[in-house]
Amino acid sequence: ALNVESSLDGKALLKRRGFTREAALTVATAPITGAHSFRCDNGDEIVVVCHDVYCSRSTNGGAFSNLFSTAAANIRRWSFVDVDGDLYGVNDQRENPIVYDCTNVNVSATIPDGTLLALTGDRLVVADTSANPGRLNYSQSGVFATFATGLDAASPFTDDLGSPGDRTTGLKFHGGYLWRFTLGSITRCDTGDQYTTECRVVTAQIGTNDPESIIAAGDSLYFRGNDRNYWRLGGGGELENLSLKIPAFV
Repeated sequence: ALNVESSLDGKALLKRRGFTREAALTVATAPITGAHSFRCDNGDEIVVVCHDVYCSRSTNGGAFSNLFSTAAANIRRWSFVDVDGDLYGVNDQRENPIVYDCTNVNVSATIPDGTLLALTGDRLVVADTSANPGRLNYSQSGVFATFATGLDAASPFTDDLGSPGDRTTGLKFHGGYLWRFTLGSITRCDTGDQYTTECRVVTAQIGTNDPESIIAAGDSLYFRGNDRNYWRLGGGGELENLSLKIPAFV
C-alpha cells in the first residue's frame, strides 16, 4: 500500500511514481535475496541484508558494511531465524549454514544443509536437505547447532513426513504449531520432543512453492498458494481463499 494510490472513486489502484533508496549495497545491480532484523545481547539493533555473494550489516540504523562475502553464486533465497542474540541462515544453494553472533560469522558443519529454517519454542528446525527433502531436522532442546540424534527427550531428532522425495517448500512456526508446506499440502505439527511431537495433514489440495509469501498476522498465516491464489490459514487449519474479484475493478 505504500507504493500505490487509489483512484478518487476507489475502483482502481495505480502504481505511485518514484522510489526511495533505503541504503547503498555493494553490488548495485544485484537483487536482495534475504533480509532479517534482530537484537544482539548488548541491545544493538541489527539488520542483515544479503545480495549477490554478500551479506551486509547495519547497526542501529547506520550505514551497511559487508559482513560476509563468500556466499555461493546464483543464490535466489535466504532463510533466517534468530534466538538469544544469534542469527542462523541457510540459502537455496544448500551451503553450510552460517551463524552470526553479532561479532563473527561462522560456518556450521553440524547444522544440516537445508534451505528452510524455523524456530520452535526451544529447537531449531531445518528442512529441505538434498538427501531428505521431506525430513524435518530438530536440534537439541536449547542447543541450536547440535543435530546428532539421541534417545533422550531433549536429544535432536528427525521426522520424515509425506512420501519419499516429497519436498518441504515452506516452514513457519506460529500459534504454537509448526506449519509445514509442500507444493500440494499443508501439515500442522504440535511440537514437543521426539516422543510427543504429532503432525497431521490439514489439507492435501493446497500448498505453496513461494516460502517467502508465508506471513503471520494475528492468529492466522497468509500465503500465496500453488494455484496462484492468496489464502488465509487459520490456527485450526481452516482455509479461506482471499483472491476474490474486486467489484467494478478497472
